[in-house]
Amino acid sequence: MDEALNQLRTLLEAERLAEALELILRDAHGGFAQAADLVVPALESVRPGSALCDGAADTLRRAGGAFPGDPGVIVTLLLNRVDLSPGEALYLPAGNLHAYLHGVAVEIMASSDNVLRGGLTAKPVDVDELLAVTTPAVLPLPWCTPEPVSERWHRYAPPCEEFRLDRLELDDGDTATWAPQDGPAVVLCLRGEVLLRSEASEIAVGAGESVFLTAGERAVLTSEGQSEVFVASPGAVPSSAL
Repeated sequence: MDEALNQLRTLLEAERLAEALELILRDAHGGFAQAADLVVPALESVRPGSALCDGAADTLRRAGGAFPGDPGVIVTLLLNRVDLSPGEALYLPAGNLHAYLHGVAVEIMASSDNVLRGGLTAKPVDVDELLAVTTPAVLPLPWCTPEPVSERWHRYAPPCEEFRLDRLELDDGDTATWAPQDGPAVVLCLRGEVLLRSEASEIAVGAGESVFLTAGERAVLTSEGQSEVFVASPGAVPSSAL
């Protein structure tokens, strides 16, 4: 284990991130699996303000506690930790290794045939393919700042044509009209309840439920009490594609 950690330290000091990631994932002699197995008990003696920042210590506790003996626990130290508050979002382009630690998030992803696991799982990990598609570089935090459509309606529009996301916060009796022009949409009620009226039907949508709208289908949402609704739809075509 000491030899593996020393090799990792050397690679990181030289900023050879791709090789560092490969070293952990391949874990040729089981050193990183052993380190992952020992990390949670070792953290019991770590105090706030120590050399290991509180965020990294918490990440290791959560990942190591859930997946003891998984080298992916050590990989988490190579990732940015981002704590999202309600209403905040990230846009992760292809090749960005990531994992959820805890909480609930609304996630949209484009159609893909190469979603790969990188650890923290009991399922197989295809290390060769993962290394082929991962971008091992220091990147800025990929914030996706919402744009206000109205006071209680915000739009998350990342630079891609596959999707965008609208977030509506509605008070009792508030209405919002949705008329997708470029494709279908999925309406997800995260909190409260809304009554959705379209040309085809009228349906009550409660927390955790969703409705599919066909392309061009107009819908009116009426809130029953306070509610929070997300609408996923195709994004804008990049200017380079016009």
